[in-house]
Amino acid sequence: MNAFKEITGLTHDEMALFLEIHRSQWSMFVSGKRSLPIEATVKLNELLHYVKKNKTAKTSRTFLENESKTVQKKWQKKLTDLAIMHHQVNKKIEEIQKTREHLLAGITALDFFKTKKDNNSLQTRIIENRIKKSLELNSLQKLAACELKKQQIENEMFFIKQKMNV
Repeated sequence: MNAFKEITGLTHDEMALFLEIHRSQWSMFVSGKRSLPIEATVKLNELLHYVKKNKTAKTSRTFLENESKTVQKKWQKKLTDLAIMHHQVNKKIEEIQKTREHLLAGITALDFFKTKKDNNSLQTRIIENRIKKSLELNSLQKLAACELKKQQIENEMFFIKQKMNV
């Protein structure tokens, strides 16, 4: 990046447009191959002095303040969205845990049915299949995935809250 862009923030095209010269003329000036016409030199000098003098101009400060407010609003919205997701994941975790408790109780009841002499093996197999399928749908792996998602959400919320307090 050339020094003029660092100082003014303007591209080659914008500088050439401002100085009312061709872009190639500006590029050759920047590379040291050519000098600028007097009118362009005067304009460039005025611009550089103005930029140097007004580095912390009110318009710059206002822009930065507005940008900061926009970022704060976006972070607040993201926090709200994350709080909703956190609640939903918590509900899902509770649901899986409760379902697993019921199913484990069902396995115990199933063991009881199997000890009875008048046990209907077809009914027992139907119940056993239902419990098995339901445990597959509510596996420990699924529970762990939900807990991981919850932790990720909490980490992101923590990070955003830290940034908002800075």
